[in-house]
Amino acid sequence: MLAVSVLDSLSASSLVKVYSSSDKCATFTSFSFPAQKKQIASSRIFATSGGGFIIFISLGEGKQSPTESSFSLLCSESADGKKWSELRIFKPSESIANAFSPFYTRIADKDFVFFEGWSGRDLTSSLIY
Repeated sequence: MLAVSVLDSLSASSLVKVYSSSDKCATFTSFSFPAQKKQIASSRIFATSGGGFIIFISLGEGKQSPTESSFSLLCSESADGKKWSELRIFKPSESIANAFSPFYTRIADKDFVFFEGWSGRDLTSSLIY
């Protein structure tokens, strides 16, 4: 199974779509996540250790500097790349200011997600969580 995420900027409001194929890319099915109120900055999709997929959608608003912008992470999971759970806030990032740039990996039979963000009011340097 192959699944890729794309940001569809041609629609009225930017959407994240997932295209998946189970026949060596001969055909694809598509899934569209609902439009978001905040601007979609990026989407990242990963194959999980259980054979499914997880997608992270970074939302942003504000200016380009860390002190004037706001980022947040949403996530969704799929067993087959075709049907996805409802988008929700990525729980570990809830208390982290400006969470962004997620990366999923498996280490010693455990699943990990690393992401950047700012801790508390110190907006001078980001940390990896």
